[in-house]
Parts: sequence; C-alpha cells; structure tokens
Amino acid sequence: MWHVFLSLSLLGLVAGLSEAPVMAYVAEITEPHLRGILSTLSPLAVVSGVFAQFVIGGFLHWRIVALISCAVPIFNFFCLLAMPETPYWLLFHNKLEEARKSLAWVRGWTTVEDVEQELREMEQFVKEKLCRVDHQTKDGGKRLCEKYFRKNFLWPFSLITVLFFILCFSGVLMLQIYGVVIFATLKVPMDKYYAEMLMGLSQLLGSMASVFAVRICGKRVMAFVTIGGLFVLNFCFATYAYVANIERLDFAGVDTSSSSSSSEYMAWIPLVLVILISFVGHCGPRVLPWIMMGEIFSNYMRAEGCAFTGCMYYILFAAASMGYLNMISTLTFSGVYWTYAGVCFFGIVFVYYYALPETEGKTLVDISHHFSGQEKLSNKVNRKSISAPSPSSALGPV
Repeated sequence: MWHVFLSLSLLGLVAGLSEAPVMAYVAEITEPHLRGILSTLSPLAVVSGVFAQFVIGGFLHWRIVALISCAVPIFNFFCLLAMPETPYWLLFHNKLEEARKSLAWVRGWTTVEDVEQELREMEQFVKEKLCRVDHQTKDGGKRLCEKYFRKNFLWPFSLITVLFFILCFSGVLMLQIYGVVIFATLKVPMDKYYAEMLMGLSQLLGSMASVFAVRICGKRVMAFVTIGGLFVLNFCFATYAYVANIERLDFAGVDTSSSSSSSEYMAWIPLVLVILISFVGHCGPRVLPWIMMGEIFSNYMRAEGCAFTGCMYYILFAAASMGYLNMISTLTFSGVYWTYAGVCFFGIVFVYYYALPETEGKTLVDISHHFSGQEKLSNKVNRKSISAPSPSSALGPV
C-alpha cells in the first residue's frame, strides 16, 4: 500500500509545481486575442490524459497502464527543452538579447527585427517595475509583505478561490473519482467501466467545447450558463436518487456484473444525467478558474498568485473528496447532490452579481487596472481585440 501512497504524494508534488507555472507561462507569452483559447488547452490536455487512462484502463491491467503512461513525461521533458523562457522573465533578469530571441520565437518564429517595438514596450514596463521593487526592498521587506494584502492581490485571489470552491463542490470532480461505484450503485444499463469511458469522453468533449465557447461568448456568459446548467442537472440527479430510494453507495456492486435496474427506460436517466453533468462541468467550471488564474493577477504578483490559488484548489479538492463519503452518510446520496445544487445556485448569484468581469479580448493592462480599482471592465467581449489586435494592445502582462 505504501507504494501507492508514495506515488500519489509524488504526483501531488509534481502537479503543484507544474500547473500554476504553466498558466502563468501561457499568459505571459500570448496576445490578448489568443490568450483565452490557448489557456483552455492546458485543462483540455489534462482531461485528454484522464480520458486516455479510462480507455486503456478498461482493457489493460493497471500496472501495464502505468508503464505506458511513463512515456508521456519523458516525451514532455524533451519538448520542454526546446521552449524558451518568457520574455518578461528574461527582461526582469537583465537578459535583453535572450528576451529578444524568446519574443521572436513565441510570436511564430519571426525575426527579432519584427518584434523590436513590442520588446521596447516590455523593457520600459519592466524598468518601471524594477524601480518599484528596489524601493520596496529598501524598507527591509516590510512593504514586500504588504503586497499580499493589497486589493490587486486579494480580489483576484478571492475570486479564483470561490470559483475553485464551486468546482470542487459541484459534483463534477467526484464523478471522476467515484464514477465506477456510482454507476454500479445506479445499475446503469451498460457495463460500468464502459459507462466510465463514456463519461470520460463527455468530459473531453466538454473541454473541447470550452475552447470555442470562451471565444464566442466570453468567460462571464460561459460561467453563468454552465453553472446554471449544473444547478438544474444536480437537482434532477438528486431527485432521481431520492425517488429511486438510493441512500448509500454500493461498493459491493463494483465486483458484480449487474448492469440493469427494474425499469429499462428509467435506468438510462441517471446515466444521461451523469454524462451531461460531466460535459457541462468541463465546459465551464472545470476550465474557467485555470484560464483566469494566469490573467487576473498583476505581473508582479502572477507567480505567487498562481501558486497560492493552485494550493487552494488542492486543499478544496482534498476536502471535497475526503468528505464525500461522510457527506453521503450524513445527508444520504440525494442530499449530497441537492447540496451540490445549492452550491451551484450560489455560483450563479456570485457570477452574475458580484465579482466576475469579462476579461476575454481585454489586455492584461486593462485587467490589472480593473482589479486594482483604477477602472472598471465592461461585461462585453472585446471583439476588436480578437479580430485585429494592434501592436499596443499586444502589450503583455502588468
């Protein structure tokens, strides 16, 4: 058993060290009209990997699956060797020539002459930031600690944390963990492992749909529609469980071949609901916090902001997964999903009335000004930036 716990601990360590830097990296190298789409590719890659595990795990022994999966990080390691550091990081470390080459590389392997104007704007911005950092350092580090209590950090941090709370307690992630047991308990009219593959496919399709949704309707509308959809679906799922008198998970049913319920038509209802919850959840709440994480923190606080919010995700995810069975024991199966519906209703109110501005197509300068209280973003997608970004609008993070 200790082998399993050791591997899980190492996986958690690696995930914590890699996920937040990936989102920060994407935000720092992309232009406004591409940032939303490219930011969705990281969660999409994660869901694609999970789906691949569902598929090959349905046909091969889990040890063989683990050996096959070893090839992926090896491949990624050599791919990362070819990637340059971000131009902003290089400028902050006084590596002008490397920053020039990096910017040319991330802009599509163009020449350094073509990116000279954008590089000069970045360089001027970095010089101003470095002067501010030097001034704060002279105060013995006191003002460096104060940055964590400023509005431009607390507001984005609180926003992302609430979005992660909605994700973890909306029932989407628990289906991924307890999917086989849930399908066995509900006695869906197909093999429970095939049903889990179908659920994984719906997660993948939902993540792919988010790539287009974020570009067409923006993040605010996407969040409102998908969280509202989860509210309706969780409520229906809980009502079905209540009517079917399902109070606890049937772990013993995992080892049986039973795959049908008393009514052939009724047996399809929970399967369809689970598939829809997986699709809608991965089209919005599953990807939205990770997309916004890399763009709503100022450049000066992006690394720390992504790290702290990523940490909050894992804390909330651990609390949700570890407390899931206890919640079922206390509230029953239907009560848990009614609770999830209540969390989604809170999410609808939060998104609509409180603190989720529309950031799609907006420059990171404008986004930073919004969260520092200097100006307010509109709730409309900036179509002009998406279709024809100007050189000045391509200015990167602040």
